[in-house]
Amino acid sequence: MFQRILRSKHRQRIVLWLLVIAVVVPMLLFFQGSLGGNSPGNAAGVIFGRTVPRDVFQQEYLFTHAALERQFGELPEELAPLVQQQAWDRLILREVARKRLRVTDAEVAGYLRKQPAFQIDGRFDQALYERWARGMGSTPRVFEERVRDDLRIQGLIEQLNAEVQLTEEELRAAYDEAFTQLSTALFLVKASAFDADATASITEEDLRAAYDRQQEALRQPATRTIDYIGLSLADTWKLAKVIPTEELQAYYDAHRDAFAKEDGTVPPMAEVEAMVSQGAQEARGRAQLADLAADLEDARQEGQTFDEIAAIRRLPVRSTGPVARNAGDIPNGPRRAMIEEAFETPLGAMTRALETPGGAYLLRPTSEMPAGVPPFEEVNESLRQTLRDTRARERAKARALELREQVIAKRQEGFTFQESCLLLSLELLQPPPFTRKGPMAGLGRVPDADALFGLQPGDVSQPLDAPQGAIVVFVNERIPFDPAQLERDREAFRARLLAAKQQAHLNDRMAQFRQDARLKSFLEPAK
Repeated sequence: MFQRILRSKHRQRIVLWLLVIAVVVPMLLFFQGSLGGNSPGNAAGVIFGRTVPRDVFQQEYLFTHAALERQFGELPEELAPLVQQQAWDRLILREVARKRLRVTDAEVAGYLRKQPAFQIDGRFDQALYERWARGMGSTPRVFEERVRDDLRIQGLIEQLNAEVQLTEEELRAAYDEAFTQLSTALFLVKASAFDADATASITEEDLRAAYDRQQEALRQPATRTIDYIGLSLADTWKLAKVIPTEELQAYYDAHRDAFAKEDGTVPPMAEVEAMVSQGAQEARGRAQLADLAADLEDARQEGQTFDEIAAIRRLPVRSTGPVARNAGDIPNGPRRAMIEEAFETPLGAMTRALETPGGAYLLRPTSEMPAGVPPFEEVNESLRQTLRDTRARERAKARALELREQVIAKRQEGFTFQESCLLLSLELLQPPPFTRKGPMAGLGRVPDADALFGLQPGDVSQPLDAPQGAIVVFVNERIPFDPAQLERDREAFRARLLAAKQQAHLNDRMAQFRQDARLKSFLEPAK
């Protein structure tokens, strides 16, 4: 899920702020952090002309982070700036919702009474609720105000969604775009057929010119080789011992709400034993990581060397690199933020003990290669290959255009497209019908295939780029969607289309809310 979000940068803000809204109220019952009152603290920023204390912002950041991790697991470091933005968005939404909606005490109480976490034998228990609130470092009154705010936010989202309408014309147009197909015939001019010619055309001057043009693209970041010791959460599982029954029971009793069914009932432990065991093992592993981090930090502050710390604790010294500052997480090893800290540490020195829910480590950078553009001799072969591929594709497209003109001439003589290809000794391909967004069988995804749907049956396309070279397409038939299939798909398709339209509308309104808020953030950008 997260990798898809990361690959689709323009959708990140839309997806994440809606994702947070989707879990706003349920997460209140699972957020493991203080929900207590706020102290003034330093300002984190200003929205709607009002100062936001740093501790208020931190509360929202932790809440948002916890909500996402509960639903999708540990977050990639690349999402940290986006989580920070979502925390601001929640604060902005809260202020907008406060101005627009009123949530009564009765509505807050009604919501709380329905939560299984506050029930005994299916009935709300006031004493249990008050103990829970105090156990979270809060009071019932403070917690209820939090619930009131989030019910307002949900109500605001419902109001905005209700502003969106979907007409029958829009529904049919979208279904037509999604399911209308084209039946085609085509010929392909492979770029690989021009590799030798393209290679022969490349001179030393061409390579030097390409090197000069691409200085910034060729620039490589500074890299370091880094030793590290520690354990990942997965490592603790390998070292795990059998968990006693009483410990499993204690974990189950403390997390009963996490095993609740949709109707609010909590199954007996025997029915969810595997989930209980996994949760207890993970909790034990995280506790081990916290202990290890504290132990490593104590040893570092006591003056033990990196190698002494490793030897005494029988931790293998592992190495990674050369890696760049933003290289990302090491598989089953340090996270990206840890690697970045190792870049802030002098060579040969140790970082502080670093811990995340996924691992605890000490890192020691051992060598560094500075940033810069590699010498021409190191990259001339990759430049040659890039130039060859570019020129081969250009030649393939030019040849496809020549052949298209010859095919058109043959058709003017009365031959069909298929006959014209045969007379010109072109291999005719006839892929199965395809939709606008679907791949063309045997060719993969053609970037400009959507343009073919603007042609009429009998038309011949201009040359189009394809993964293997260039294609020229003849449109045989436009195959409309099946009205009977539309009726079978109607409700599910309508729901998806309406959700997409609502998301676009919510994104537009959120952009307006941000503009109205005139956010001034005093925080360092999240790494």
